[in-house]
Parts: sequence; structure tokens; C-alpha cells
Amino acid sequence: MDEFHTRFADFKNLDSILLVVTQPFLVDPTDERWLEQAGAISPDMSQQDLQEQLIELQADDELKLQFNGQELEKFWIELTGFPVLRSMSTKILTIFGSTYICEQCFSNMNFIKNKYRNRITNTHLCNVLRVAITSVKPNFSALAKSGRSHFSHQI
Repeated sequence: MDEFHTRFADFKNLDSILLVVTQPFLVDPTDERWLEQAGAISPDMSQQDLQEQLIELQADDELKLQFNGQELEKFWIELTGFPVLRSMSTKILTIFGSTYICEQCFSNMNFIKNKYRNRITNTHLCNVLRVAITSVKPNFSALAKSGRSHFSHQI
């Protein structure tokens, strides 16, 4: 429990902005707390634009119906006409995915660089990690047909 409290303590500081992303039609647009939290996440975004776009979003009954009938991510992806609000919501929603990838990379690194491979250089570790965590599948047939091989294997 202590570990969970430590790991998720930062989310308490983002409670208002998370509410804007998950329930945009229930939030008070004049509440300064969510604007401050948005400014901390993206200082380049105009708080005035965010506030105006949230007011316009809440005034649109068609978007309200669309929000209630769609998945959260799909709603924000398909939302047009609100670029600043959409950009802010995208940053919030990608927090969780980027954390997963980072933790996956550290797990792979601990597996690769163990007590039996303690002399692996950072360059080699980086290359092995790149291969370990990539989702790209090499096309070995095309590589073999290209005829490019290491110079030491050529006659």
C-alpha cells in the first residue's frame, strides 16, 4: 500500500485536470485549479484559450451526446474545432502509456544487464534494448535477397 501511495501521489496534484479530461461537461470552466494544473503540464498553452474552448465545448449539446456515447479516447481524438483543449487532453491521456513503456524498458534492462553480463557497455546495452522493446518485425527474406552482407563474408 505504501508503494502505491508513493507511486500515485502525483495524481492527487492533477485531480482537477483529470476531471476535465474524463468529465469535461461537469467541470466549472472558471475554476482556476484546473487551469493551473494545465499550465504546469503545458506552459506553452494559453489558459484563456483552454477556458474559452471548454466553455464552447460545454455549450454544444451535440458534442455532449457524442461524449456520452463514445469511448473517452475516441472522443478526444475525433474532436475538431478545439485544438488547444484536444492537445491538453492528449497529453494527459498519454501519461499512462508512456509510463508503461518506460517501466518495460527498465525491466528489460535489468534482465539484460545481470550479474553474468556485467561488462556490457552502454552502447551495446542501448542496441540490445532497442531490439528488445521494438514492435518492428524484421523482414529477413527481403534482407537476405538484398544481397548486402558483411564485407568479411564476401569472396
